[in-house]
Amino acid sequence: MKKNIGILLIIFITSLNLHASRGFLNCLKNDVDLKKSVLIFYSPDCPYCTKMEKEIVQNEKFQELIKSKYNIQIVNIKTDAGKKIAALYKIQAVPTIVNYDQTSLVIKKRKGFGSINKLSSFLNLNRHAKTNIGNFSLSVCGDGVLDAGAGESCDDGNTTNGDGCSSTCELESVCGNGILEGNEVCDDGNTTDGDNCSSTCDAENFCGDGVLNTSEACDDGNTTNGDGCSSTCELESVCGNGILEGNEVCDDGNTIDGDNCSSTCDAENFCGDGVLNTSEACDDGNTTNGDGCSSTCELESVCGNGILEGNEVCDDGNTTDGDNCSSTCDAENFCGDGVLNTSEACDDGNTTNGDGCSSTCELESLAINEYDIAFTELKSYPIPFTNQLTVSLYLLHNSDVELLVYDITGKQVHAKTIDNVSFGKNEIVFEDIQFLQSGNYLLKINVTNQLGTYFKVSNILKK
Repeated sequence: MKKNIGILLIIFITSLNLHASRGFLNCLKNDVDLKKSVLIFYSPDCPYCTKMEKEIVQNEKFQELIKSKYNIQIVNIKTDAGKKIAALYKIQAVPTIVNYDQTSLVIKKRKGFGSINKLSSFLNLNRHAKTNIGNFSLSVCGDGVLDAGAGESCDDGNTTNGDGCSSTCELESVCGNGILEGNEVCDDGNTTDGDNCSSTCDAENFCGDGVLNTSEACDDGNTTNGDGCSSTCELESVCGNGILEGNEVCDDGNTIDGDNCSSTCDAENFCGDGVLNTSEACDDGNTTNGDGCSSTCELESVCGNGILEGNEVCDDGNTTDGDNCSSTCDAENFCGDGVLNTSEACDDGNTTNGDGCSSTCELESLAINEYDIAFTELKSYPIPFTNQLTVSLYLLHNSDVELLVYDITGKQVHAKTIDNVSFGKNEIVFEDIQFLQSGNYLLKINVTNQLGTYFKVSNILKK
């Protein structure tokens, strides 16, 4: 849950005005409304950032191409706002480029600049793109064109591993080419087994070759489990062979049940057979729970039988509420029943510590943002919504509730505050959001009570 909240926070805090006042990469400013965004994190004292800026400023074709595909935001990590955004995106070095797709909600990061070509590959810009000021050409691994200047040691026209040229255009070792490469023990120019060099270029003394070596307990010439010698050449126990092996309790030479040794070579005295043995508290001939004897042959408490058993607080011989002993054999006005009485400071319906109300119904102080100690059962509907959105939540205390709506750039577009909302289930209706355009939005719920302020962020969709 925390991970999901973290990802959503990354999106909604992103500011609309991130460009540095001194004009770093001012040439990339654009005011377009696109589905994809690029954030460039930099520091004024970063020499690699200066190199990146110099190359981009000198390449007008690249500037035009990236601005036509992405919303561009420049983040100075030395500013207060920049520090917060860098922390949310877990930026550890500059320059770092973040690519965010609003449609798929996918976030990708690239640490370092490298070159115009490498940045273009990361952003999936076309290899040969026509711009208003001429054609633009960049290096892309897998296009069949070797570009040593971009760091390619090979390019075979694809990004498939295992064919001699890897998906990152680096040379791979290929078994069977007669050249000893990488982790190969041998390479005899073929991928045929049985000639002292295996089809995977390993020495041919392996599990399943029928030759017993010092690291094997057995080798039966195959790697099949269940035949006495496992796929890793370790001895297996085989039930029914008349030999007591491994974890077998018995082996009578067959796999027939009912002869005191089961088909799995266990002793045939088991829970549910109706025979009480020393390891069982009961055995009623079945493995059904709720009938007084559990599926593991342990005594169960049965509420309503007039016998105080197990975790029962009371048992008055019935399962009727309202007679001081509840239908679940609990005392009927107790800490954890969700009813606040005069002896309790709180009652949240359970006896769990650490959720704001202790197991003895005393208020707890908490220093962390665990929203589910303030409210639960958060839902918003319909999905997608049109002109009205209903938010349903269950408050664990009387609270002030604030609902904030953000667009995907982090701009707050709507807010609603309700004071002193009662404990229990509540529904809050947005009826004044017809002005929102279709698309994805973020809904942040702030709940403030006597313990503090807690929040949760969720994704909503406007039709």
